[in-house]
Amino acid sequence: MNLPKFMRAVDTELESMSEQELKSCLRELARTLPENDRTHFLSIIDNRSGIVKRDSDEEKLLKKKVEDIISVLEEIGEGERCLASEYNEEWDDWYNSDDDEVFFSDPEKIVPDFITAIRLIHECVDTESYTEGYKLAKVLSSISIFADGDWDDYCGDPLGIKDLYEHELIVGPFDKLVAESLYLTYMAKESRARASEIYTMMGNFDCNDLRLEDVMQIGNHSLPEFNTFLSDWITLIGAHNDWRTKRLLKEAVSMIQDEYQALNVARTHAVTHPELFKQILEIGESDADPIKLFRIGTEALDKIPDNLTIRGEIALLTANYAGRINTLPGVELCWLEAFRSDSSVVNYLRIRFLTRVWKDYAKQVEDIIESEYAKTLSRSKSVDTYNREYILNENALYKNDYCTLLFWEKKFDEVFNLGLCEKQRLGWSGTFMKQGLAMFMLILYESEKYQSGLQSMARLAVSGCKLNADDYYKGTCDLEHKDSYSLFMELFTNLKMELDVSEDDKIKWLDKIGKIIEKRVVAIMEAERRNYYGECASFIAAFGEVIESRGQKEAKQSLMMSYKAKYPRRRSFIQALKNYGFRA
Repeated sequence: MNLPKFMRAVDTELESMSEQELKSCLRELARTLPENDRTHFLSIIDNRSGIVKRDSDEEKLLKKKVEDIISVLEEIGEGERCLASEYNEEWDDWYNSDDDEVFFSDPEKIVPDFITAIRLIHECVDTESYTEGYKLAKVLSSISIFADGDWDDYCGDPLGIKDLYEHELIVGPFDKLVAESLYLTYMAKESRARASEIYTMMGNFDCNDLRLEDVMQIGNHSLPEFNTFLSDWITLIGAHNDWRTKRLLKEAVSMIQDEYQALNVARTHAVTHPELFKQILEIGESDADPIKLFRIGTEALDKIPDNLTIRGEIALLTANYAGRINTLPGVELCWLEAFRSDSSVVNYLRIRFLTRVWKDYAKQVEDIIESEYAKTLSRSKSVDTYNREYILNENALYKNDYCTLLFWEKKFDEVFNLGLCEKQRLGWSGTFMKQGLAMFMLILYESEKYQSGLQSMARLAVSGCKLNADDYYKGTCDLEHKDSYSLFMELFTNLKMELDVSEDDKIKWLDKIGKIIEKRVVAIMEAERRNYYGECASFIAAFGEVIESRGQKEAKQSLMMSYKAKYPRRRSFIQALKNYGFRA
């Protein structure tokens, strides 16, 4: 529960309590306080207003102190006094990369001036000297601190006050300084100027983890005109689209009291901040009105660009609400939209095997697969790929997942031509080769119970398909959950039941697979890659089990014996074969 909601709940309870009930509540709260909070609690009771009393002379003195320290800081900002710096001669980017590469020292004693300024910030909060405090906070947030010595060669950029904390020249909570500075800014500025001033200062401090709630807990009073500020704040940060503002916007929307207002914010920012719709749907999971939330979800799917993966997450949340109101066509359409926006294997498998009539969706799914792969190939040539995929989270379908989808689509010739075409027999990491071999051998296996080699292939296939049962069951309401391995075996069995592969194709596949495995083993042995002996043994064992399942007796032992004969001195390799059932 965020602070505004918590305080509203507290106010509601307090209004209904008698004086005696309030005293009892306060006493119970005092009784359960941790020891280190008791002094502060007593000070609150002793000074009910929370204001540190001061006379006019004290006000003048504080104002003078602030003016003096600002003058000192301005001199530092102009480079009249600097830090000193030198390389850390023992630094190594491999062994102690967390250590500072450059050490800083303070021969000209500028750090004590910053400590004085920080103490004055805290004093301004306590005494409600907002104007003076804001002036000092503004200087601290944007000050440039220069360093003589090796820093010039290493980087040369001026430091900020955050760097003094990070290099342990100042010890203490940096976040507290920022929160107090932002609080003073809020209280000192006029209503409509607050949002922009706070956003600018937050950026100047380079404090990315601070929450608005942290600012609200500073000071002696609640923030005045907070609802007006919140509206301005959302409008301001909603115009930006980086990860920092997304976090701030999510927090701000959670503080809106009016559900309709929160929905309007999500509608306004659907293109740049689609996560707001997701936030509304997640918060509403305990809501008693699934019809309302289903409509919100479908509206979100209409408004959000369909190339954003978060739209796929929203589609699955919407599917849950469709299931709660027994709208099965709505559930299936949400599964389709989830795959359209996030063309992952797991989103494919859900719609492939859980829809009532797969052929109703088969052509649309096929078109999505081909379209997304073509767009991803085109986009991979763009210099903006990182921004589009990792900042904007655009949908992407790369070669390995594309080959996996082609396999489940039963386009086996295409899979062989695209996914099992690596000429190099080393360097298979990141390719489809291992997964492809595993899945084809699982298809060709004609017995029911897997032996050790095929069990290894099944595990490899589950990993290659990135099949996570928790993800598969998203948007499926109350389906009984299986673990990922059991789920894969069920789906793969269903696929095999659909197949009608000719004997000629099976023989052709076996010939290709046998040659690939043989060349892989030769390459591993020639390169003496001992850590891959186990992998080679698993492929050999699985291939032998496949041949044996097709009627050739003792095929597995015979194949393993032939490899032992080729490499009789490779004891580790022979042991790996024994681990998969070789009887030497």
